Amino acid sequence: MIKKITVLFLFLFIISCASHGKKQTPQQTSEQNLLPPLTQPEKGPGGSNYSYSSVDMTFTGEGAERVDIFFPHNLTSPVPVVIFIHGYSAISPTYYQYWIYHIVKKGAVVIYPYYQTFLAVTQEKMYQKLVTDVVRGYHLIEKSSLPIITSGVGMIGHSLGGDFAVKLATDIEDYGLPTPLFVFSVEPGPAGFVPTIDFDKIPSAAKLVSLYGDQDFVVGSYSAKRIFYSAKNIPKANRVLIALHTDYRKDYSLTASHFSPLASGDETIDAFDWYGFWKWSVALMNCSFYNQECDFVLKDTENAKFMGKWSDGTPVKQPDFIYNDK
Repeated sequence: MIKKITVLFLFLFIISCASHGKKQTPQQTSEQNLLPPLTQPEKGPGGSNYSYSSVDMTFTGEGAERVDIFFPHNLTSPVPVVIFIHGYSAISPTYYQYWIYHIVKKGAVVIYPYYQTFLAVTQEKMYQKLVTDVVRGYHLIEKSSLPIITSGVGMIGHSLGGDFAVKLATDIEDYGLPTPLFVFSVEPGPAGFVPTIDFDKIPSAAKLVSLYGDQDFVVGSYSAKRIFYSAKNIPKANRVLIALHTDYRKDYSLTASHFSPLASGDETIDAFDWYGFWKWSVALMNCSFYNQECDFVLKDTENAKFMGKWSDGTPVKQPDFIYNDK
């Protein structure tokens, strides 16, 4: 019990520090400064060419029952619904704010369930609360005047939320919600909280991306690999395992840590967001709902792997895309 409490304390402490720290870590050097990509690209699924200029929000419930709904301002045409599931203890959407805004401004309605207030609860209870929150959030959208595409939903999850996103894909239809069209499981875990998942129940028509960072010392790569290699009912063309690589330089390093996806302010946003998490999530959404931009996420292409360039013109180290089973 003491060991478990210690692990939880360390995890909470680390995530608290990470939410305020730079992801581009400066190193002391007397050599000429070498800078990573500092601006968002203009075009593409990770770019600033937004369909909507601003984001509105409404919510229902309080505490663990709170659900936030983010949607484009002046939305008039139907858009996909995406369920965004936070990591353990990263309850507030502030941790992922600009990632959520990016998805919404590209054209989506995002459901953000809080599902957690007390940390010392079992993953079974957290998951059931998550399901309840998601159902309430979707019904709130249905009762509103927001135009949405009802043929399916998408799911994005980070850390424990990455595992929960996959689990939710196996039984969301049991709760009367649309079929999952895609799952983006980002650095799923941590070990010890991994839920039981019946991978055979993931719809074969769904698209799946599972991702881990090479400097993720919180959850490692176990859960990401487990998800990818276990979801065998999804055709190989529709699932991929992404290994995100750290790129060390003397002046800065782009570090593929467990906290790389956090996007609470300018100091936490970098090339891994624009060319990685943001790009792949929007491309996966557009591929699943519109059969567009699939080459930015599910294919072994430069569009999918390009991560920007350093100030000397050197490309940022590209991730590995793994498609084949062991």
